[in-house]
Amino acid sequence: MNPSLFDRVNQIRARHNKRVLSGIAVGLAAFFVGLWLLDLLFSGPQFRIVRQRAFLIGSFSVIPACFLFIKHALAKIKIDCQALGAICPSCSKELYPGRVFLTGGPSSADTGSCPNCGFRLGA
Repeated sequence: MNPSLFDRVNQIRARHNKRVLSGIAVGLAAFFVGLWLLDLLFSGPQFRIVRQRAFLIGSFSVIPACFLFIKHALAKIKIDCQALGAICPSCSKELYPGRVFLTGGPSSADTGSCPNCGFRLGA
């Protein structure tokens, strides 16, 4: 694989990893700050049911928020690939697809070929 293309794919990978880690950190921080505020504002025994309901609503709202964040992060991979020129010359698709993040396995930087069509990228 071309060294400059290898560097671009690794740059996209690094951006994606930073984006995912920051999203996880912000989500966990918001969840725990919410729990702390819930306990602070509704600390009496008369608010027990309010705390339980708010905890359930907060817990179940974190799950869809995580899925929306993953969808956003995967969409940003395509934008980054187009901006940095990490596009396959044969099939015109990105060289770091989102499925590498979801399913694992080698990316084009590891194999030297397009993960979509298998086109062998230059040496």
